[in-house]
Amino acid sequence: MLQDWNFWLSLSTWIVALVALFISIYQMGLSNKQSLFEKRLKCYNIVSGILRLCEENQRMINEKRADDPWLALDLEMTFLTNNTFLEELADAYHNPLQQPYHKTFLKKREELECIGEEVSLIFSGKTGITFRDFILAFDLVLQRAYQYVIVLDKMEKHNEENPSSIEEKQRIFPEQENREYLQQAFKELQANYEIIIKGQYIRKLQRQLRLTGKIIK
Repeated sequence: MLQDWNFWLSLSTWIVALVALFISIYQMGLSNKQSLFEKRLKCYNIVSGILRLCEENQRMINEKRADDPWLALDLEMTFLTNNTFLEELADAYHNPLQQPYHKTFLKKREELECIGEEVSLIFSGKTGITFRDFILAFDLVLQRAYQYVIVLDKMEKHNEENPSSIEEKQRIFPEQENREYLQQAFKELQANYEIIIKGQYIRKLQRQLRLTGKIIK
């Protein structure tokens, strides 16, 4: 058998095939880890950016307001969406229900909801769930703020045709109801923000990101 060249040729072929298989599996593993790292990095950049916006706008989020319409909400939302990922939303608040701003608003919200779910899947444990809840709470603020500016816009257009007092317009349009919904959304956002800050979850997010990066290296 030792002198059977067909045997050795067959054996060497199997060895080469096995080595090629192991190399392929190893490269696939590296590719998967690289993909995970890139997804985590993308989510981290978006989440940390929104976290900074909440930090910079704490006064607005927690402001004790009088029982009056928030007539400058479109401007306030410009500050709360003031980064490269969210900046397109500002036009929607200034031009409610108008195209192409309305479509852009809907697409960005869908993207944000997907990121919220993705972050809970690619970051392990309570860290991923905590940031998912934070993203979804932020998205709820975006949604209810938009609904509220739509009501304000309708009130303004109605007033141009039929000048009347604020009280009269409030009887016609659900301004107070939508304002209360928005206030509740701000409270939920602040509660999720404080959980992240007090629990130092941003560091836990960074730790998982670094671990993935070390694996790649």
